Amino acid sequence: MREQEGAQPVPIELLGPLTPAVDAVGTLTQAPLANALQSVLGVASLVTQGLANVETLAGHAPLSLALLTVAQSGERKSACDKLALARVCEIEQDRLREYSVARQKYDLDLEVYDTERKAILRNCDGLEREADLETLGPPPSAPLAPHLLFGDPTLEGLLRHFDEGQPSVGLFSDEGGQLLGGHAMNTENKLKTAAAISKLWDGSEINRARASAAATRYYHRRLACHLMVQPLVAEKLLGDPTIRDQGFLSRVLLAWPESRIGFRAETSDDERAQAERTLQAFHERIERLLEIPLPTETDPRELAPRLLALSADARSLLRSFAQQGEVAQQPDGPCAGIQGVASKAAEQAARIAAVFTLFEDPDAGEVPAEAMVAGIGLMDWYLREARRLLDNGPVNQKTRDAEALRCWLVEHWVENEIDIRTVVRRGPSRFRETAQIKSM
Repeated sequence: MREQEGAQPVPIELLGPLTPAVDAVGTLTQAPLANALQSVLGVASLVTQGLANVETLAGHAPLSLALLTVAQSGERKSACDKLALARVCEIEQDRLREYSVARQKYDLDLEVYDTERKAILRNCDGLEREADLETLGPPPSAPLAPHLLFGDPTLEGLLRHFDEGQPSVGLFSDEGGQLLGGHAMNTENKLKTAAAISKLWDGSEINRARASAAATRYYHRRLACHLMVQPLVAEKLLGDPTIRDQGFLSRVLLAWPESRIGFRAETSDDERAQAERTLQAFHERIERLLEIPLPTETDPRELAPRLLALSADARSLLRSFAQQGEVAQQPDGPCAGIQGVASKAAEQAARIAAVFTLFEDPDAGEVPAEAMVAGIGLMDWYLREARRLLDNGPVNQKTRDAEALRCWLVEHWVENEIDIRTVVRRGPSRFRETAQIKSM
């Protein structure tokens, strides 16, 4: 089995205003720090993506980020997302309760309106009808569905929300295999779903054409995404030529950290108390950002975000990073095998820098140089992860099992021969089925 490059440590010093929260989630969960980073960065993208677009070297881009974290069961994936999303979930629940009351009132108002309109159409004609309809006015407007989070939607379900709900949402799942292995990503739908998520990442319009209804176009919607998956699901996804060719993986920020299972230490009461205070400050910041009204124009379902410019120094730093990335894509360069990811690295760095900027100051007029330094440094870490996971490729489970069995034979078996039954009875505890050994 070929030598696998190990995961690089998270550059905690380059996480800008998210550094305290990432460190706090890592302390409270004892999960790999990359898991904490992905959860916190995903939430920061969710609460800032509706406020502005960021200037890039080729126009402007949304602040939406798509994150994919690979970790085995027991790596406390759920705990990281639960801590990072806690205040978002509370606010969503509060808004849904308010929405339920507003929806009931809307339904009653609409019923009254329809009754009055039918009476006018039935009892009046000519100029009198037109005058009475003008006096009646337009029908009442339905309140926007305030959902912020989705865990396992189909593409149709997501678009149905955009028909009647607020235009900035998040797709967060600590069991991403349910989505990637479910209806939305089966053989028939995976290309359509991947293309739609890619378009939302791009900030492009999405078209929906159905035989039973008129074609619908969705503009200026935003989707932040963080999926956590187990290794077997990741191996299938990363090796899927359809997904790779479509470009979905080129837009994803990947992390597959080394496991900490068996090496986690109990934190002291003082450490936990400090981490909880830090996380409380993070949640208060999340709440303040979600209280900012989303910028819209005539249609409250469509965003009209302002443009967050780059400072002169930030633009210069980004140009230099983009040029380095271009050279790295040459045939013998370190990014030759991940050209799709590398070609979007400068834009990703600008997005990350903008998320850092607005998270710290939602009224900021431009991305400062220090935020761009952080965005570039973090994106460089993601590029190394992509090279490790997409270029070299992960070793699949069967190969890992075969290597484990080989090592056991070399270290523990002194006879010249061995049969499958003996391996099942006396070999490593992971091998307890004859079919498993025969498949290697």
